[in-house]
Amino acid sequence: MPILCDRVRPGLAAPARGGGTPMHDLLLNRTLRLTVVGTIAVLGFTCLILSYQALSDSIGGSVAAAVAKLGWGLAAGAAGLGLIRYRNDLIDT
Repeated sequence: MPILCDRVRPGLAAPARGGGTPMHDLLLNRTLRLTVVGTIAVLGFTCLILSYQALSDSIGGSVAAAVAKLGWGLAAGAAGLGLIRYRNDLIDT
């Protein structure tokens, strides 16, 4: 008995490597890239806002709050830089 799933009928697209269609692979790839870029942008914006708030707090005399905000801002910046460094490894193209 022949295996029917290995045959490609005329008029139908052949399945891609992973079993999905090429359009499915394209949408998945673009969605993952958009998610990674959006996460990097949010982390960068968070780093910027927290650093400016830390500067404002230090000028206002609240050094403890400024150091805490600066620490969180640096952590967000380091996470963003880590995503930038390894963004191509996160998405298997």
